[in-house]
Amino acid sequence: MANLAKTANYNLYAVSKKLLKTIPMKMNELIDNQKTTDQQARFEALDFSKSFIVQAPAGSGKTELLTQRYLSLLANACQTPEEILAITFTRKAAAEMRQRVISASTSNQPHTRELAQKVLEKNYLLNWNILQNPQRLKIMTIDALCGYLNSRMPILSGVSIFANVIENPKLLYQKAAQEVILHSSPAALLKYLDNDAPKLIKLCSDLLRKREQWLPYILSSTPGIQLRNRLQQGLKLLAQELIEKTHKMLLTSGVKQSLFNLLKYAGNNLLTTAPEKSLTAWADLSQFPETHYNQLSLWKSLAQALLTEQFEWRKTVNKNHGFPAKTFEKKYFEDILLQLSANTALQSALQEILICPPVHYSDEQWAIILALFELLPTLAAQLRLLFEEQGVMDFIEMGLRASQALGIDQPTDLALALDYRIRHILVDEFQDTSVAQFKLLEKLTQGWQQEDDHTLFLVGDPMQSIYRFRNAEVGLFLRTLDQGIQNIRLQPLQLSQNFRCSTGLVNWYNQIFPHIFPQNGQIAEGAIPYFPATATQKESELAAVNCYGCSNYDYEAQELISVIHKIRNSEPCAQIAILVRARIHLKHILPALQSAEINFQAVELDLLSQHSAIQDLAALTRALHHRADRIAWLAILRAPFCGLILKDLQIITETPYPTILESLLDFEKNTELSEDGKLRLRRIVPVLSKAMANAGRTTISRWVEQTWLALGGPAGLTHTNQLSNVKAFFELLEKTFKAGALFNIQLLNEQLKALYAAPDPNSDARLQVMTIHKAKGLEFDHVIIPQLHRSGATDSQQLLMWTERVNAKDGADLLLAPIKKKAGKDNSLYTYLNYLEQKKLSLEISRLFYVAVTRAKKTVHLLAVLPPKDLNSWPPPSNSFLKLIWSYFRSNILSSCAMFPLKSAEISNGINQLSDQPVFNLRRLVANWQAPNIDNLTTNIDQPAPPFILSIRNKQAAILGTVIHEALARQHLPDPLAIDNEQIIWKRKLRQLGYPEPNIDQAVSIVKQALLNTINDPRGLWIFSPLHKDCRHEYSLTTMLSNQPVQVILDRTFIDASGVRWIIEFKSSEYIADNLQTYQEQLFKYATIFSKKEQNKLRLGLYFPLNSFWKEWEYTSA
Repeated sequence: MANLAKTANYNLYAVSKKLLKTIPMKMNELIDNQKTTDQQARFEALDFSKSFIVQAPAGSGKTELLTQRYLSLLANACQTPEEILAITFTRKAAAEMRQRVISASTSNQPHTRELAQKVLEKNYLLNWNILQNPQRLKIMTIDALCGYLNSRMPILSGVSIFANVIENPKLLYQKAAQEVILHSSPAALLKYLDNDAPKLIKLCSDLLRKREQWLPYILSSTPGIQLRNRLQQGLKLLAQELIEKTHKMLLTSGVKQSLFNLLKYAGNNLLTTAPEKSLTAWADLSQFPETHYNQLSLWKSLAQALLTEQFEWRKTVNKNHGFPAKTFEKKYFEDILLQLSANTALQSALQEILICPPVHYSDEQWAIILALFELLPTLAAQLRLLFEEQGVMDFIEMGLRASQALGIDQPTDLALALDYRIRHILVDEFQDTSVAQFKLLEKLTQGWQQEDDHTLFLVGDPMQSIYRFRNAEVGLFLRTLDQGIQNIRLQPLQLSQNFRCSTGLVNWYNQIFPHIFPQNGQIAEGAIPYFPATATQKESELAAVNCYGCSNYDYEAQELISVIHKIRNSEPCAQIAILVRARIHLKHILPALQSAEINFQAVELDLLSQHSAIQDLAALTRALHHRADRIAWLAILRAPFCGLILKDLQIITETPYPTILESLLDFEKNTELSEDGKLRLRRIVPVLSKAMANAGRTTISRWVEQTWLALGGPAGLTHTNQLSNVKAFFELLEKTFKAGALFNIQLLNEQLKALYAAPDPNSDARLQVMTIHKAKGLEFDHVIIPQLHRSGATDSQQLLMWTERVNAKDGADLLLAPIKKKAGKDNSLYTYLNYLEQKKLSLEISRLFYVAVTRAKKTVHLLAVLPPKDLNSWPPPSNSFLKLIWSYFRSNILSSCAMFPLKSAEISNGINQLSDQPVFNLRRLVANWQAPNIDNLTTNIDQPAPPFILSIRNKQAAILGTVIHEALARQHLPDPLAIDNEQIIWKRKLRQLGYPEPNIDQAVSIVKQALLNTINDPRGLWIFSPLHKDCRHEYSLTTMLSNQPVQVILDRTFIDASGVRWIIEFKSSEYIADNLQTYQEQLFKYATIFSKKEQNKLRLGLYFPLNSFWKEWEYTSA
């Protein structure tokens, strides 16, 4: 690889620089040329014989291009769909892409429809049946791919097929670290950290979150003198390159010789006044210091003379710096400082010289590195043992095992088989790839040659890389642009047209971001230059970007509300988003919205664990597992499904029994309990007693759910979205604690921290509030970004820092640094590596701001809280969005905002009104509550079908109807020739349900006839058409009717091409006209439930497959 400066530019940046510098007279011609280049790139990307890496900025139609590439490969470059592997990073993206491929024939893009038609012809010719079997399209997330690889080679990967992936393994990290530290007692590390074992345990736990990065270094190196020399050689090359870079800049600046004379002068003066200062070494020099690492101390003293401790250019010097007052040398040196003050590149280079670490490890540092090399493999091994004990693993482990299944040094049989089967790979959002995922991709393409028929297609936007907290390395995008992957050289393509944003917004991006983003690309730093976009949308009459400065948080919230009102006054149906960097930044905004009675939809803002219904379920789970957990038992007695008053709770706790449960079992003897309390306990104590007796007889999830239902838990819920939250809780229990697994309350609590409550279905989706990370991939008419002045969270210390640095000789140097000592001398190597990490973080903040503002179609509104002082002298907080655009923001604050809005009464009054309300109001079921009659409740919604006019009994008819419904519960109709293969499944099901054996063959023929009738009926084909959107079968809906939760199952529902939502019921009986009214009433009840969920027009349909009869109605609300 060429040196980093050379890798910086690439063709894409050269184009952007040219665009920005072109004179205005030629701008229209230039934009036309850029549009032509964009169209050529899109056309070239469909060349199925070549490999490409595509940079697709925000709003450029990346997903459409990816879909077209996939279709092009299907139509021209494969014999089976399985030869193509498309990798995404989220399940949502995978589902969207699969849906786009399936429905491509109805796309509004002519070329997409043309490609889809070719695919359909090939599908028919080669009998692929991808419409009936869309699972043949290998479109999956990177995690799903790892799971697939592990399942193919469970022995080689070492993964049990029963292992469950947990999303929040923090507790297991802590346990692994605790067991290793407490049992091995690493003396050197503990002494280094002042015997602070809890701190060491936390540091080890945190390190396990990144083990896929450091494990390869640790396991591939043998601690000893050779390793020490190799690491120190990397430090020498680092110092050498920093000195050479700084020297070149000094030569360019033209002040090198003058600086030498002045610093020699200052050094001579300091020999007398301050001989301990490092600048005195210049007194004996006869020429400028050499550009060699052994001269590092001299270069550091030069940097100290030019920069302050805050790494800013000095403005003045005095006798303490070696320049006495009123001397020519002092004035001359200050003139040079003034001359250099605009040279930010030299300033940055001098800063790196100042923090450059020594070229040798101290003996103490090396002893700690050796201790870490001994500890870390044990730490990783202990975590793996815990995973195996509990039958779980994290996503990192799944990736490591998948990589292991493909081979370490040589490809395994699985890798060779995949190489034979997979001919084409597409990767979406490539800018978010981690080092481990990149290595997995390298193994998948191992052995591919430039001239064979394999192709690789990578698409992404490095300007939108914002997932460093998930270990994404945007530098890999630049590296792949320059080097390719394995033996594959990828042709770079650049898209430039923005189909989303107004012309005003695109022009603003092109004006602002060249100054925010770095000028040159750097692989090691993850520095990405800005590439300008070309607008395709009309110019809006609205001001594209509006800035509001406010004097405090309440005023900012009020201004935000004013912006919402202004937008809605002109566009009532406009989609508005409030985007923030962190949820805590909404602390003042959400209460203000509620006080102003502005309805909004909160997207993943409320932790599931903060909802009372979930807290009650967690308490019930704890109580069932631990009789002595007094807090849990008291919590369920206070929950709505029981609802004891505080006096009764106190009486129960004062009984002489050792546990609350024993006191409950004997509550009838307690004369002090209120009659209300006894009435409630008579209902719930038998339920709890039975639940305790059933411990261990089923899964934890089912055990807790059955108990909650029997206690009347659903009846205590107040909103329908609480049912979704409850469902999420039970799914979490099921996923975390499989059958036979031991319950762990801390593990449950940790898993709950990763889950967020479902949005309120009654909220107004026209106004959505979310984090910027959650908004990535979405678009809105107007975007409001408050709290521009706020910084994000700072990273905590790490036990070990590392980086692999590409040196000027095209080699890679590993730099390792142990944590800073708690007290004593500073660890400059750790400081330098932390500086590099903070530099990467700072660059990502720029990209995060780019993602935020490019979500908007029409306008962006920027708000910040500013101090009541001279803004020209006020520096915005570091690492804030405001610092990025301070010059523009300060010059464009709207005068209407006036910095000090006059009215804040609405907000303060709203808060006061809230505080005057009762602090707590006990919500509980009535004392004599009884569970509703489920049969009667169900009958209200799901009337039983009328008797068959087949000559079989009603019970047999019901069983047969169940099997017919299951046969029709599929996404697409089967190939008629494949129906016979399903008959064995139907027979098995009929036997399981108790169908008479002599009649089974006849029943199977009826099921087959129902399917064949549907396949041969145009109406049946339409019902199962793959062109419908949001198609679901056996779709479960839950709602509240008469204050009771009711669940219904829809046989089939979808949205057709005209946007109409269809709700269709299959009837396994033959058509009887007399029953139509009953069926219609049933469907109308379903539609009533669905109408609360969405605003689409609704139509209802009945389909009788046994005689191909169809009846439909339009739904109108009462």
